[in-house]
Amino acid sequence: MKHIPHIDSLGLPPERHAERIVGEMLTHLAKKQQSRRAAIPIKPVKEALWAGNPKAQARLVERLCRDKGPALIDIELTSGKRGHYQIVFHEWSVWDDSRDGDEIRPGDVIPEPGWLMLACSRNVIMGVGNGKHDYRGANVLFIRHHALVRAAMRCNARTVADMMQVAKALWQAYSAYRMTREAYSDTPDGTRLAVALPGTMEPCTAVLRWSGRRLLTVTTLLGS
Repeated sequence: MKHIPHIDSLGLPPERHAERIVGEMLTHLAKKQQSRRAAIPIKPVKEALWAGNPKAQARLVERLCRDKGPALIDIELTSGKRGHYQIVFHEWSVWDDSRDGDEIRPGDVIPEPGWLMLACSRNVIMGVGNGKHDYRGANVLFIRHHALVRAAMRCNARTVADMMQVAKALWQAYSAYRMTREAYSDTPDGTRLAVALPGTMEPCTAVLRWSGRRLLTVTTLLGS
């Protein structure tokens, strides 16, 4: 059985242990991402995007859920007739910050763990009829390795599944915050968000900073 990295310390882990294991977790997720995306056949996916009626559109959503797997945060379908529909979904992916920020793709060399981070994106697929569709996607929020280390040290995040839940909770907290802001306004540098985490994990406060490349990034997590 393949080893899946996890934290097995008694109580909250010390920093050096957390850094090593969280790095192994991100490397594990990067490899899983490569395998998952390499296994998705392109032609059937393109054919599924035709989705001319609500039943076909619902099947397309089911397919996206299968293909995205645990990386999917949420998904919403607005169905229609004659190939008109809209699907909005959010997902996280593993990014390589050593190449000025780029998603880990099949065949890529995975860098040292300190260069890996998670990116949360918003994606919109619009069926516009006649078998055509438009796609728009943008990475909105990034989560640094350091922040995930703090999730282990301060919030009791111990497994790969816990880290995925942390990423989803951070996105949900940010999304709720944006609902209180004026549309298209910038999130102020240094914004702090209260984040509730599921299960036995402790709540925390996320600190958001703008990087030099104008990436909005969760740089650290503070204990509540």
